[in-house]
Amino acid sequence: MRSKAREIDIQPTDPVAFIRLPKTAGTTFNAIIEPLLLGLTYYPEYFRTRLVRSNLDELRNFQFF
Repeated sequence: MRSKAREIDIQPTDPVAFIRLPKTAGTTFNAIIEPLLLGLTYYPEYFRTRLVRSNLDELRNFQFF
């Protein structure tokens, strides 16, 4: 199977979201996409609890969730 990860064209201004579903190769997906997102500011929280309580102005600083 050939990986299409290198064919993804993510621009620095594009919003990107990664939703992890347990037991669905999330670690593998993360390892594939991480090099493509170098330089993007990412939301540091793993769980969404803090995300939904965060201030919208604070969230605008991040490009990857």
